[in-house]
Amino acid sequence: MRERRADDVDGLVTILRDIEAEGYPPHRPDGPEAWVNARDEIAAFVYESDSTDVVGHVALHEYSARSVMDLAASALETTPDRLAAIARLFVDPVVRRSGAGRSLLRVATDLGHTQGRHPVLDVWENLPAAISMYEGEGWTRVGRVEIQFNSPCTPRCVHEGTSIRSFVYVAPRR
Repeated sequence: MRERRADDVDGLVTILRDIEAEGYPPHRPDGPEAWVNARDEIAAFVYESDSTDVVGHVALHEYSARSVMDLAASALETTPDRLAAIARLFVDPVVRRSGAGRSLLRVATDLGHTQGRHPVLDVWENLPAAISMYEGEGWTRVGRVEIQFNSPCTPRCVHEGTSIRSFVYVAPRR
């Protein structure tokens, strides 16, 4: 595992195209390159296979949707600026169940804690495998929110309308 580099993006985009049919990410109006390179990123990591191919990704962001941050902050009795959002976690289907996703989740979670922030995440309610992984790693579901999107959906989106319902999780306390 290592920090993401600019030359990793093409490989990550290929993985995203392979998993589009699974519904992730549900909202993608600007295409996969823009989605991988988010503006509010604190850090991003990739997981490499034995052949040094990039097979997974995770990012730590300063924030998520307002509804996510407000619910998580309330549950943790803190303010949104004390949180960090785990985001854009995905793994190539070829290496699923190898521990890559859990390793990526842990490195981003550890970084959030190291920075004195409490890691949180949201997951679209239609992604049961991801939900199972988060709960298996000890994350606590604190509620459900409806996330409204500022940009219209395009044919790349897999949800209908202008919003999705997501579960909000907080990381186990250290």
